[in-house]
Amino acid sequence: MGSGNNRNPAGGFLSLEWSEEPKTIEGVKVLYNNTNKRSNDLPAYSNTSSMYFKRDASGEITQLRVYDKQHRAMLDIDINPKSAHKNKDGTVIPAGVTHIHEWKVNPDGSISRGRSARLLTASEIKKYGKKLEAANEHVKYK
Repeated sequence: MGSGNNRNPAGGFLSLEWSEEPKTIEGVKVLYNNTNKRSNDLPAYSNTSSMYFKRDASGEITQLRVYDKQHRAMLDIDINPKSAHKNKDGTVIPAGVTHIHEWKVNPDGSISRGRSARLLTASEIKKYGKKLEAANEHVKYK
């Protein structure tokens, strides 16, 4: 797995920056950063999987990143954040509430994570909830 800068146009990555833990959670791989660069982030592109979990420094799973069919990051589901998230429009998602950041494709073809966050919809909770709850017992949707 690698970053956008490391993506090979022919497919895959020029070098691997992330490795996976030996066990999965509900079939989802848990990654860690090999180079310790961006150690607080997951890869922007996936080689094969449609989603990955990440752990924080204390070992707790804190994020599920979901990828689209082109292997680009599509959603970040932040699990049990320690601080509130404040959107530019003034809305606030309280600390401890699981929420989503959507990724967008920029005009130049690069991708970037949106700064605004929102709560999960009922269909997203149905789709991802079992995985999130297996990864972190503190998942809270409201």
